[in-house]
Amino acid sequence: LIIRIVPHGNPDDVATAEGTLTVLEYDDRRIGLAQPVMRSRRRQEFDVVFDNHGNSRTSCRLSILDHTSRVVGRFDPPSLGVDPGMNETVRLRLKARRRRWRRGRTLPFTVVAAQDGHESAQTSGTLLQEPTISGHFIGRVLTLGAAAGLGAVGWFHLVHPAIDKAAERAVQRIRPVAVSEVSVATTAAILVTPPGQTGASVPETIPSPVTTPAAKSGSDTPFDTRLVVEAPLAQQNVKSYLVPVGKTLDVSDVFIQNPNGDIGRIVLLRNADKLYEWNLENVRDTPLQYVSPLQFTEGETVSLQLTCSGPGDSSTNLCSVAASLSGSLRQA
Repeated sequence: LIIRIVPHGNPDDVATAEGTLTVLEYDDRRIGLAQPVMRSRRRQEFDVVFDNHGNSRTSCRLSILDHTSRVVGRFDPPSLGVDPGMNETVRLRLKARRRRWRRGRTLPFTVVAAQDGHESAQTSGTLLQEPTISGHFIGRVLTLGAAAGLGAVGWFHLVHPAIDKAAERAVQRIRPVAVSEVSVATTAAILVTPPGQTGASVPETIPSPVTTPAAKSGSDTPFDTRLVVEAPLAQQNVKSYLVPVGKTLDVSDVFIQNPNGDIGRIVLLRNADKLYEWNLENVRDTPLQYVSPLQFTEGETVSLQLTCSGPGDSSTNLCSVAASLSGSLRQA
């Protein structure tokens, strides 16, 4: 170390002195948390920042100081060595020893960086432990339970009795009609007197005015047939089914099939009258179900008419479609 002295009055008269300066070792260690306060139900991670402002390398071991023993921590890495003027960040994984179910709590703790023969550096942090089941969640559960209870009470005390009353009123509206029909039938039976008798006599059995469909038309026979139609390109063809004499055909289901993807039109006919018409481009496997069946009487025909505009199978020059008809065949 050289010290020079220059007078203001005589700058040329310079004096110098030499000496030796010895800088001793000193410590200036600072530690802090990047997130001093954090929230969690039980586990949380903190970043511990260690700065070495001294003039010697540090080799410290980190630890958690908690006098209440409510938290434990693990450092990654557990110890560190930092050169002068440098810093290093360590991850602290903090865990509360117990869960909190209904109420939260504040858990303060201290991080200590210690080295033998040197003063320890420390900093403080806080974990705000939240309850596992919050008050808001309990409130929502209670609200939903109350709503469900009110709904059940409303159903059993308001809606269900109203439905029962409406059903009873409907039955009462229907009942007088049946009674009046029976009365008319009874009166007609009394007034009709067979020839040769002088006076009204009541028959032993009063015929019911209501006749079931089975009593009118006889027993139903299941019906199922398939109409397959083929037609050359630009031509038309028809396939028909004739209803037998004394029979009535009720068609409840029609299943249209266009397996080759032909192009053209198909028409479902009653004799010469069109019932339904489809473009083959929109048909591949099309089922139709009727609430009220299509009815065909004796001598009528149900037909499938095909007009071929373009076969889907290039190996043939024909369009081919089919219609499966199902329902019942009964006595007319």
